[in-house]
Amino acid sequence: MTTVIDAVYENGVLRPLIATGLKEQQRYRVVVQEIAPEPSELELDPESAAEIERRTTILPDGRKLINFENIMAHHFPAWIDVGELLAEAMEEARRERQAHFEAELDEFFPLDGGDQGVATR
Repeated sequence: MTTVIDAVYENGVLRPLIATGLKEQQRYRVVVQEIAPEPSELELDPESAAEIERRTTILPDGRKLINFENIMAHHFPAWIDVGELLAEAMEEARRERQAHFEAELDEFFPLDGGDQGVATR
């Protein structure tokens, strides 16, 4: 039987984060894999944490929305139009998506008709 559990190493002991159902005094083989911290576990400076809190809206179903608009604006020189950069990135993503869909169409519905005799698009 193989069981995967998350644990935290504290004071020289691996402590499971949830009830495991493992038997006392039973020997087990442990394979340790480091887990990246959850975003909620990352420490932010107080100013950044306050800014994120200010920009956070909690929806009725409990999901959170964070408005990141202009949050990085101070990192761009005044002469760069961030809106233009975003528009260009969105247009490039649209072109890539269109090329992907066209490639899929060509794969499934070749223009030469393939064995079907007649092209369907």
